[in-house]
Amino acid sequence: MRRLIFAAVSVSTLSFASLAIAADEQAQMQPAGYDPNSQMVCIYLTHEGILIRRPICQSAQAWLSKREHDRQEFRDQLRLSLLRNH
Repeated sequence: MRRLIFAAVSVSTLSFASLAIAADEQAQMQPAGYDPNSQMVCIYLTHEGILIRRPICQSAQAWLSKREHDRQEFRDQLRLSLLRNH
């Protein structure tokens, strides 16, 4: 009985995984000439002392590179602080 339940669960899990992969492949198909990195993305940022929020518009690729740069800078600061304290 345990083997039957285990087999049923395994088959259903594998079938759902294959359906999810097929659905994901269909969702990734885009029309020819479409570049998601060139899409303009506007984010409203509020800095200290500013009462009115302003949108800052950049391409998706620019936002990703800025995020990666900030993440690397944060890691460098953490590494330096750990080296100074020990």
